[in-house]
Amino acid sequence: MCSPPLPCIQRKAPEISVGVVWAGPPLDVDDQSWRKAKDVVALVEQTISRRLEIEQATEAIDEFVREDGKDKRRKLMQTFTGQFQLINQERREIIAGIGRYARRQVDLAVKIKEQINELNVLDGQNSATAEQLERREQLSEQLNWDTRGLRRARAVTQMRCNSCADHSMRCDPRFLTRRCGECDAVGSVPE
Repeated sequence: MCSPPLPCIQRKAPEISVGVVWAGPPLDVDDQSWRKAKDVVALVEQTISRRLEIEQATEAIDEFVREDGKDKRRKLMQTFTGQFQLINQERREIIAGIGRYARRQVDLAVKIKEQINELNVLDGQNSATAEQLERREQLSEQLNWDTRGLRRARAVTQMRCNSCADHSMRCDPRFLTRRCGECDAVGSVPE
């Protein structure tokens, strides 16, 4: 079964391309060295938190830059690498969740179509047995519940898509892209 498209307006892109958010020196986005520096790990975890406003994340990075210490530029590059890796991981998880939700809606729509077809067959019979009448009643009730569930799921999806359009929803993959781009402070540190 093919994967349904995202129900929202954004293109299905599970990962951010580094070129979209990074204008600094060459960067190895697979480098794991940032995980060995406790101060870098702490800054990465703090600044990618969806609970933290972008301005607060930027201030935390600015404070890190103001602190005395050697290898600031290297540590900032490690910080960005860590942010990039974790944000891409989170973005993949969010998009996979949206995909699972969309697939469940498609599956429910298929089930509803099958129920309608079966009801049409039952309705087309001239004489129905008690068993067929009972089946029709059960099927009618199930169709009613499934249709309500699908309408509700579509309304929730539409609401979530519309509320994510301004990038303020922290569940929106575009918010993560913005977060990653906003946290690029390497250019502010002299070599």
